[in-house]
Amino acid sequence: MQKQPYKLYWEDVDERLIYAEHDDRSWLLAENLLGYKKADSLYIYHQGKLSAFYSDKDTKEEARLGYDFYSREANVAHVIGIKKETKRKMDAFLLPLKDLRVLEISTAELIRLMLETLDHQTEALRAHFLDQPQFFEHFEREDDFRHVQKFEALAKARYEYSRKAWSEGLGFNHQLFTEYGRRNGLTLPEAESITRAELATGKFEKAVLKERSEKYVIHSAFHTHTIISGKAVDEYIQTYEQHEDTGQVTGLIGNKGIVRARAFVLKNEYLNLKKLPEGMQKGMVLIVQNAWPELAAYYPLASAIVANEGGITSHGVVVAREFGIPCIVRTHIGTKIFNTGDMLEVDANTGIVRVLRKASL
Repeated sequence: MQKQPYKLYWEDVDERLIYAEHDDRSWLLAENLLGYKKADSLYIYHQGKLSAFYSDKDTKEEARLGYDFYSREANVAHVIGIKKETKRKMDAFLLPLKDLRVLEISTAELIRLMLETLDHQTEALRAHFLDQPQFFEHFEREDDFRHVQKFEALAKARYEYSRKAWSEGLGFNHQLFTEYGRRNGLTLPEAESITRAELATGKFEKAVLKERSEKYVIHSAFHTHTIISGKAVDEYIQTYEQHEDTGQVTGLIGNKGIVRARAFVLKNEYLNLKKLPEGMQKGMVLIVQNAWPELAAYYPLASAIVANEGGITSHGVVVAREFGIPCIVRTHIGTKIFNTGDMLEVDANTGIVRVLRKASL
């Protein structure tokens, strides 16, 4: 297998195939507003996490078009309005269903609701994807810290509206897919490993769903999907998820400052956001994939935040500024090479995180 020029852009936990399929097609609104087509993406799921890899060509185009689009204040306000509206629509959709007795509805009605909820989730993701980090890379290159303030309202809207809307839809669909699985002899992970077409037609193979629930790959060519499961996925994992440990990472400065402290590393592999790992102590450096709102219990303890992904509109930057602590985002592999207990230097004046002393194993 010849390695293609993809770069890891984000990871999410426990995101099964039915949702990844809609993730990829959620780029359509951004494409429409910015005037381009996202040509080539790769998604790899294993160990309970979904990794999204984008092509260099696509992301360079997104950075160029994003700079032009977000240089106009009216467009920033327009995107915030889209995010607010998608939250309003999700609330209006879910409110009449809050007392739904899932066990009592017909299978046809169950599937209809699943598909409709997926549509609302996709609308929320389309709003969420409007301010992906690559759209702001040219602003970051100007080395003008005022850009963080310029997009602060957009960053807050990202998590207050579009992400909340998607998460609430996901929570409701978990209930529906659980019941769908019960009626079809499937676990929840297996049920959520179905494609939209298979769900709509009722035609699927249980053995295939079981394979996909453990690991899968989606290759997207202009949002036409090739799905791979089983042993063939291992080659993609070996090709794209091997990382050299250099003892340091470089990222984007989210909030300046220098800290030397032990690390608390939250790895995405098999991470359960409803039962978060314990052991973080006051003053430790929080190393995460992304500073999600679900990790809020850790933030008051952190002396610094380091994230694999993110940009100037990311939640990690907002949190770090609120707590007045150093922050570096978009390190790509911080959680891959650092371990809890490592003594680190976080230099958020230069954007470098390095190991001073490795933890004893």
